[in-house]
Amino acid sequence: MKTKRWMSALLCLLLCVGMSPLFALADGERYLEINETNFPDANFRQWVITNLAGGKDYMTEAEVDGVEVMDVSDRGIADMKGIEHFSMLKRLYCSQNQLVDLDVSHNTALELLWCLDNRLVSLDTSRNTELESLQCSGNQLTTLDVSHNPALIMLTCEQNQLTTLDVCKNTVLEGLYCYENQLTALDVSSNAALTVLHCGANELTALDVSKNTALTELQCYTNQLTALDVSSNVALVALHCGSNKLTGIDVSRNTVLEMLYCGSNQLTTLDVSKNTALKELHCESNRLTALDVGENTALTELYCGSNQLTALDVSANTALTCLDCYDNQLTALDVSGNAALESMTCGQNQLAVLDVSQNASLKDLECYSNRLASLDLSKNAALTECGMWGQQLPTQELMKAGNSFTCDLGALLIDPAKVTVTTAGVTYHSTTGVFTMAEPLESFAYEYDTGYGAMDVTVSTKYKASTTPPTIKTQPKDVKVKSGSKAKFTVKAKEKNVSFQWFCRIGPADDWFEMEGETKATLTFVSTMVKDGSQYYCRVSNADGYVDSRIASLTVTPQVPVIKTQPKSVKVKNGAKAKFSIKASGPDLAYRWFSRPDSFSQWTELPGETQAVLNVVGTMDKNGYQYCCEVSNDDGAEASKVVTLTVISQAPTIKTQPKSITLKSGSKGKFTVKASGKNLSYKWFSRPNADAEWTEIAGETKATLNIVGSMDKNGWEFCCEVQNPDGKVRSNPAKLTVTPQAPKISTQPKDVKAKVGAKATFKVKASPKNVTYQWYYRTSETGEWIKIEGATSASYSFKVAEAQFGYQYRCLVRNADGEAWSKVATLIRK
Repeated sequence: MKTKRWMSALLCLLLCVGMSPLFALADGERYLEINETNFPDANFRQWVITNLAGGKDYMTEAEVDGVEVMDVSDRGIADMKGIEHFSMLKRLYCSQNQLVDLDVSHNTALELLWCLDNRLVSLDTSRNTELESLQCSGNQLTTLDVSHNPALIMLTCEQNQLTTLDVCKNTVLEGLYCYENQLTALDVSSNAALTVLHCGANELTALDVSKNTALTELQCYTNQLTALDVSSNVALVALHCGSNKLTGIDVSRNTVLEMLYCGSNQLTTLDVSKNTALKELHCESNRLTALDVGENTALTELYCGSNQLTALDVSANTALTCLDCYDNQLTALDVSGNAALESMTCGQNQLAVLDVSQNASLKDLECYSNRLASLDLSKNAALTECGMWGQQLPTQELMKAGNSFTCDLGALLIDPAKVTVTTAGVTYHSTTGVFTMAEPLESFAYEYDTGYGAMDVTVSTKYKASTTPPTIKTQPKDVKVKSGSKAKFTVKAKEKNVSFQWFCRIGPADDWFEMEGETKATLTFVSTMVKDGSQYYCRVSNADGYVDSRIASLTVTPQVPVIKTQPKSVKVKNGAKAKFSIKASGPDLAYRWFSRPDSFSQWTELPGETQAVLNVVGTMDKNGYQYCCEVSNDDGAEASKVVTLTVISQAPTIKTQPKSITLKSGSKGKFTVKASGKNLSYKWFSRPNADAEWTEIAGETKATLNIVGSMDKNGWEFCCEVQNPDGKVRSNPAKLTVTPQAPKISTQPKDVKAKVGAKATFKVKASPKNVTYQWYYRTSETGEWIKIEGATSASYSFKVAEAQFGYQYRCLVRNADGEAWSKVATLIRK
């Protein structure tokens, strides 16, 4: 009953005070009604009722003003209308909703705003001058203005579509997260308080952090930086500058640095001798030929794969738990002093021996594609993952023993009893490590039981007969090439008059086959990923016999397309061409362009768009469309960044309004309008006064309206409507004022003396031009004036008769504004 009485009072008040969201009851207290009008979004409305109003459908003004914190994160809210009533709000959490728009202009006390992971396309914080923390990442913002937020300490705006960001006014900013945008420049010279800067995955070509001496963490990975100076950032603890174009990085002054990620650059040297606090070092995929980590005794993680290292000393790194040095040129690796080691990847090197007996903590070992004959893992009880395939021993010489041939590997095998031969026709002596075969084989294979799986080993062999077959002077070498590039194997013999025949097998377990037509000293072909791991040897023959070259392996690295220049968002005027372009590296590239109306729609492939450049005609229906390009080849594919087409309406804009004019009656004037835009058309309208309806003036379709002043048009108004396909605009009214111009006689007719039969002429001159003339005569000074038919010109001439002497003549001059009589002139006998 209490609720019903309250609602009755409420309805009465609404009738008295209108529909204001805050209204007064009889007792003078003010309330906010929580209804569909004040809170249109059902989810937001229910949250307010449950969490702020205590289940009621209203809140008192005191309750509204008492709300300082609001957390509506992940509530499925699409509209935050109603937030404007909470003017005392200091903290607003509204992340992970479906907001496209957010108006916080009335929440001027706001200190914290978190609106992450919505669909916001714009955000205005210009009135939130007390804002200290703004987190708006994961939206669709193309612009963000924080120049009115001088108190801002933390700003996270990553994963948007920002092309510019100005933080010059945010001088107390301590944390800036703006990664995964489209920034081409970033000025942080005014942010001396900055301690954390994350600006990775943008399009920066330069970054100046010399003024940010308080910086402890810098992440600027995946940009286009060619240089980076961190000499002023002596407090730096973590630096991630990977995937740029750096040819050098000097970290000698960053003595407290604990994490350094500089992989995927173009470094040829790296000096970390002064970084004694370093715990994590990632310098993989560079061009390093040497790396000294002897001073980095705190190091726990070292990633230095895909370089050109021939040696690596980790004896001082006793805290090391992870070592990744794959794809180098290491012939030896001593990890006996790294008892804490848990993970090691050393594949694709040239290791003949690997001792992990001191690494009892080792859980993961990848040592594939080396030259190991055997591997002892009996001390590695913690091991759970092990990759050992693809071991390739150097060529072993076969010895003839009676009618058979032998290969002795006893010195290389740790435990000969763990060998199982996998090549048919080869027998094995498990106590001596000797392999026996009836005929010389180019190679044979066996499996070595490590206790953690079988290690596949291929042994290349050669046999030197007692005759004098050809002698190979230069053996073919292993070749590493990129997919799509030419692979070249060459063999040279000491003797002349030799013949060549190349053989191939796709994998170590496959059969050899003769390569038809390949009978020259050099074998050349285009490599593909199918041929990765394939092996080749050449049989060199003469009349005395033949000799087989060493087996050379082909390693093909995929050339997955790499996008060098991403397409950029484009703004064009309606009807203009928009151009999206992409640059990528890699062989045999193919392009496919896709589009979608917005970020919530499915991508659609654009048929026929298979070039690196996409041309689109910008029309208003394409405004906001998104585009991306997939670049692919046989090795893989890479998708470009998503870019947006913004089409700017070219609706006409009036630059010069028609001006009011004053004309004398009968004179000519004109109204003129000037407008900007393309394909413009014009329509002129008139009306007798400001209260009348406008009427189109037929046929007047130019920028200028010519008009003749007449008193019936005095006070009329005129305007012009300018139109094109984008829209139309109407000019301001211009007024026509017409001043009357009654006839005025400037030259009066004079008396004329003439003889009978002569010609007599009476003349008059009058203004303005648009006047009419009518001559009259009378026979005496007292007679009546008689109209002379046809005498309607400024002069009147006739042949004199006897009776006309003494006649008087005068002219009536008229126009729409009045009339004037000339003086009387008399015909006198001469």
